[in-house]
Amino acid sequence: MNLDEEDEWAAIQKFNALLHYEEQKQTAAREAERKRLLRKELDAQVEAKQVKKCKGKEEDAAYNVVLTEHLKVLDSKEEDKKKQMAAKIQQEKDMRDAQLHKLEQSRKKEQRENLTSEKAMIKRFQQEIEHEKQVALDKKKQERDYYDRIMQENEKNKALAKLQKEKQRLEDIKAQEAYSRMLD
Repeated sequence: MNLDEEDEWAAIQKFNALLHYEEQKQTAAREAERKRLLRKELDAQVEAKQVKKCKGKEEDAAYNVVLTEHLKVLDSKEEDKKKQMAAKIQQEKDMRDAQLHKLEQSRKKEQRENLTSEKAMIKRFQQEIEHEKQVALDKKKQERDYYDRIMQENEKNKALAKLQKEKQRLEDIKAQEAYSRMLD
């Protein structure tokens, strides 16, 4: 009877050891699966971060191309306006010269009257020319202000992107520290 009890205790002990071994295997498998899932999540986060970084570079490059093209268009318009203004000034000069020539051909008794009229006309042309120059200067200033605003917004966007990148880096560090703490 004592021998049967020893066999029974040995069987129970062997069964308990087997149960303990199976529990350790299951615990190790769960831990390995948890590590695999955590690694997969971290890899996905790193990949998403890289995609976001590439996308930001592409957006910056596209923005710079658009800005350059826009500046070329503005410069071209400015050049056209200068040419139009020069042509208009030349036309007005030609008109004025023709009118002056006509005035010189008129009778002597109207000479004083015509001279006064001529002076008034010259003054008006000069005022128009000055006005057109001022309009052109104002337009150029508006375009430069617009360009400055675009550059400021671009700098602000870059600073914001840098801030977001730093925030993401800090979150990654926190996630790695949390992962290290879990492993510990």
